[in-house]
Formats: sequence, C-alpha cells, structure tokens
Amino acid sequence: MDCEYCAKMHPAFQDLSSARAAAEKYAQAILRRGSLPLFRGEACCYPKSASGTYRVLTSGEFDFAEKTFLIDASETFLEDVEESDDALMYLQHYGFFTDALDFSSSVDVALFFACAYRPEHYGRICVMDRRMAEASAKIIDFRDFSILGHKLRRAEKQQAYAYVHVSGAPADIIAQDSCTRLGAKWFTFQKSHNDVSSLDVDASILDTTDDPCAELTRKWLKRHFDNSWQDAEKSRAMIEIIEGRL
Repeated sequence: MDCEYCAKMHPAFQDLSSARAAAEKYAQAILRRGSLPLFRGEACCYPKSASGTYRVLTSGEFDFAEKTFLIDASETFLEDVEESDDALMYLQHYGFFTDALDFSSSVDVALFFACAYRPEHYGRICVMDRRMAEASAKIIDFRDFSILGHKLRRAEKQQAYAYVHVSGAPADIIAQDSCTRLGAKWFTFQKSHNDVSSLDVDASILDTTDDPCAELTRKWLKRHFDNSWQDAEKSRAMIEIIEGRL
C-alpha cells in the first residue's frame, strides 16, 4: 500500500458487498427514525473529510495567489448571479471550490465515487442522518435546481445533496465527535477492479457533453480571467484546475 493514509488503516470490510450491506443496514435504521439517509463516497482514507474551500485554505497545495484566485472565482460568480442555493450547487458541481460537501440520496452514486478512482486504495462510504445533520449544518437538496434557466444536469443525475458548513458546524465530518453530532457512520472497505461494474450507475453521472451549465462555466471563467488582478500565468493554471473538474 503506497498511500500514506490508507497504509495506516485497517478496513472494517474486506469487500464492497459487505460494506454496502452494513451501510444499507444503518440507512434502514435512519429511515425507521423518520429521517433520510444521505451517502458520501471517498476513494481514499484521507485524514479529513472537509469542504473544497477548507481544503484550499489549509492544504499546502496552493500558494497565496492561487488560493485567492480560486476563492475569488467562486465569490465573484455568486455576486454576479445573486447568492443562492442554486448558485452554490452550480459551483459545487461544475468545478469550483465551495463550503459544500457532496452527498447523494443514492448509495450507488456514493459507492461509484468511492470505487471509480484510486483502485489500489481503500474506499469508504459515509451514511449520515439528514435530520440530525440539519441540527448543526445546512443540508440542501439540489436535485431539482436550475440556474439562469439551465437545469443542473449533473446534480440531477447524481441525486445530489450537500452538507454546507455554517458557523459552529463540524468542518471535518470524519472526526468522531462530528459523526456523533451528525448521526454519521463511515464504512471502510477493500476495493477490487470489478466494483464499479457491480453498481447501478456509471461514469455517465459525470458527463457534461452538451451540458449548458458546463459551457456557462467556461464562458464565465474566461471573463473572470480577463478581469482578474492575479498573475496571468497562475490564473491560467487555476482555470485549468477548475476546467479539469468539469
């Protein structure tokens, strides 16, 4: 195991099937409590599970100018379209970094994100109690949202919800005290190369071909680049990062 994070872990489940069964059992318990289970999949056992904005600010991956460009790009777009849940979810699903963490009402969608990348790593899936989470954070249902007249096709295909960090809410949802507050449990498992084919979803949930929202992102990024005060070379590199997430 080459991954420094996964090497420290001992997955509770030896395969996807057993992890899925345990996750669905907890999801049923949430349903019996009268709440809704939400699912999040991760392809590696990262030390923290936090929003894109948090990762940009706290990681050593970007320097100050790069961090500023990425955060300014999100904030400027929200100002341009009037800040709303619709705009936040647009940003989340079309390349930008936000205060939101992706969740889905579909266990298959979550497992796809856990299994489709880094097959040599351990995968994990979180099952969270929506009602308990809403006592601490903001939970948004983005499946039926649109922006500037365009349906958010990616959000619809991914049956998307978001956990949005607010003041006082847990920033890292993998910490044990955070899990207790949010009614969340994590299930870590050993991946195999056949896992994705066993799911009821595939890479089409990521496809932005002929997606007007993806084209909107590209046009807006060009305008933001033309008006940005940041170094042109670094701005161009940051735009490539965002476009690579489309």
